[in-house]
Amino acid sequence: MELVDIPNTLCSLAGLEPLETSDGKDLTRLLRGEKDEVHKIGVTEFAWSKSMRKGKYRYVYYPTEMFRDEYPEGFGELYDLEKDP
Repeated sequence: MELVDIPNTLCSLAGLEPLETSDGKDLTRLLRGEKDEVHKIGVTEFAWSKSMRKGKYRYVYYPTEMFRDEYPEGFGELYDLEKDP
């Protein structure tokens, strides 16, 4: 689940139509204890990194500003979350 899912989830819980302009999903079924995949890819963005998760893999990219001397073009890391949690 992602922060973008909160508005449409709250709309559903309040009996309102989902927001037309929102990319978020309705998570009420998860709140009821049902299991379901909501997003195939998870994206996280901070000032110091950007990451993407799909299944058991997470790729993290660190922009140039973080390690300018060591990695002037930035760098990334790929994690297998089952082998390296």
